[in-house]
Amino acid sequence: MTAYVLTAIQYSVFILFVVLAMMRTYAALYSKEERRFMRHRMKRHLRKQNEITKKRTSESEITQLFKEAHLPWLTNYRFAVVRVVGLLSGMLYLSLTTTSTNTILFLVGWAVLTEPVFKFSLIRLYLARRIKKITEMKEGELFSLFAMLKTDLIGNTREEINVYHLLKDTLPYVHYIKPMLNQFMRQWRESPQLAGQNFEAALGGETAQFLGDFLGGLHRMDRDNALQVLEEQNEVFGHRRSEMLLQKAEVQRNSFYTFFFLSAFAVIGWFMWFMFQMTNQAMNM
Repeated sequence: MTAYVLTAIQYSVFILFVVLAMMRTYAALYSKEERRFMRHRMKRHLRKQNEITKKRTSESEITQLFKEAHLPWLTNYRFAVVRVVGLLSGMLYLSLTTTSTNTILFLVGWAVLTEPVFKFSLIRLYLARRIKKITEMKEGELFSLFAMLKTDLIGNTREEINVYHLLKDTLPYVHYIKPMLNQFMRQWRESPQLAGQNFEAALGGETAQFLGDFLGGLHRMDRDNALQVLEEQNEVFGHRRSEMLLQKAEVQRNSFYTFFFLSAFAVIGWFMWFMFQMTNQAMNM
């Protein structure tokens, strides 16, 4: 043990003298102004590389997936760090408690299941399911917004429509589309048409397209015309709402069917294996 300590001290002293020699050589080769210029150039280069890295991170497909899944604190680089930490922790634990085969299986399984580039990896399937669920919730809140706008306009006795206060009253009843509504309200004061276009682009879909156009031009309508437009779209919205509910019910039925099928198959397989083991033991006795 003492030999290792002495060796470490020797190498540390050697590295220290090498660093001091390099610093003296650097000071002798370049003047003070040149050193200052090189430091500023190095800082500008690092700052530029940092901005490029941030831009690539923000534009990454994986980062966009995390944003759509309402996980904005996760980026592709942060998720890569999480993967590496999880991989090293799992391999360290398995290497101390089990065989090397299990460690290799964990390495392969972790690398495949947590790779977001693979369309059928566990993390990609989880993100896709979460995004689909959030999209359905946004669509449901858009239907609710449509109904609340219609109810508020029916209950409003004034012909003039105050778009800002009309939307502000609906904010406590929505969650997933609340940021888009806040953005619309901020932009509406400058350009209602642009605010409606951004609202449509942020949400996407036919429902958002109608509501974006409707809200963008609502300030030019009176109460009767606005109600007439909503009434004309009422049947379309009702049909789309019913279609979404039917699709959701179909997915639930398929999920229950798959679950019960796999459960029954597992029970039958276990029973066959149990009978095989019993028969094998009886024949060997």
